[in-house]
Amino acid sequence: LTVNGEGLVIDSGVTLFGNNSYSSKSELILIKGSNSSLMGPGTVDGRGDIISGTPRLVQASNITNLIVNNVTLTQAAHPNLYVEGGNGFTAWAVTIRTPANRKNADGIDIDSMTNATVNASSINAGDDGIAIKTNSGAASNMTIKNSRFFGTHGISIGSQTFHGVTNILFTGNYIYGVDLNGIAASDANAIRIKSDVTCGGLVKQVTYANTCITKAKHLIILDTEYGSCSGSSGTPMFENIIVNGVLSTSSVS
Repeated sequence: LTVNGEGLVIDSGVTLFGNNSYSSKSELILIKGSNSSLMGPGTVDGRGDIISGTPRLVQASNITNLIVNNVTLTQAAHPNLYVEGGNGFTAWAVTIRTPANRKNADGIDIDSMTNATVNASSINAGDDGIAIKTNSGAASNMTIKNSRFFGTHGISIGSQTFHGVTNILFTGNYIYGVDLNGIAASDANAIRIKSDVTCGGLVKQVTYANTCITKAKHLIILDTEYGSCSGSSGTPMFENIIVNGVLSTSSVS
């Protein structure tokens, strides 16, 4: 299903299911153009619990002013919401429900774009809760705030940083090392920046403020030797990284 410069609204009590044939495609929903939107309060179900293949649930490419609001994304086979390229993206009151043990099923990936906000969302996912990347261009000017992450690999930057990441704010977020069904994250990180010489570049002006963590194994990770990373080779460099205000309970010290 392609959405191009228009809105897809899923009404209350309605579920949009992926059929069997989409499992061999790149994604279930492709969003393009300017001023597109995906809105609920209904649900998009990728049936990742029963299909084969690794399609993304929602892919947005080269967008301008995309809004994803008040919709539930569930059972993705791979990333739930992947946004790559463009200017202007807001995810607001988005609910993601994919199990913590679903391999590579990120919550929201924001790749190679500028001016993005994720606010007041609830993300239960099998890999990174948030991942900011630079596969096709630089990433800059983003805020991730007032959101909860369950059973994920953390609120992350990387691993692809070779085009550069600048001016990122994470604030007022909660990170849980288990998902809402009690399944432990396969890699229970919290605050994480990751890169490698195979995909490295400059990450600067990043602030993690007022973060609450529980049941995590790795509280703060700044990793320049991530190892599992593809892209353009370059030296990982982290500058002006601020972690201000962290409360951790029931976690590995």
